[in-house]
Amino acid sequence: VMTMSVLPQIVDWGILNDYGYWRYYEDKTIAFDGAGTIPGIEPQAEDLETDWNGYSDPIERRDQRPYKKYGKMASSIQFSRDTTEIGPYAFRNFSAVSSLTIPGHIQKIGDSAFLDCNGITELTV
Repeated sequence: VMTMSVLPQIVDWGILNDYGYWRYYEDKTIAFDGAGTIPGIEPQAEDLETDWNGYSDPIERRDQRPYKKYGKMASSIQFSRDTTEIGPYAFRNFSAVSSLTIPGHIQKIGDSAFLDCNGITELTV
């Protein structure tokens, strides 16, 4: 008897940059492919000053991560071999991730890339 495994269905996807894209699957995995760098949030000097614009979190106004809406749902993150860098704050508030593997081909991890990922109980580097 031959059995076939069923791959999880893609729920959403988007483009990261000229070379990469992300996919969110029904099994709560978020995967990144073809992206040399997963862009993050680049804080500016004025973010450290008093915010007069009503933002409770000054970094939030610079947050253009198209996949951030899955931060409280994604339970795992996968990186393709093409991923070499994770930008600052790239996975900020991904609180549902419980285990994380940083593959050897990741050469640089930006400041606070996993800030407030409080659910991580297992980390493999």
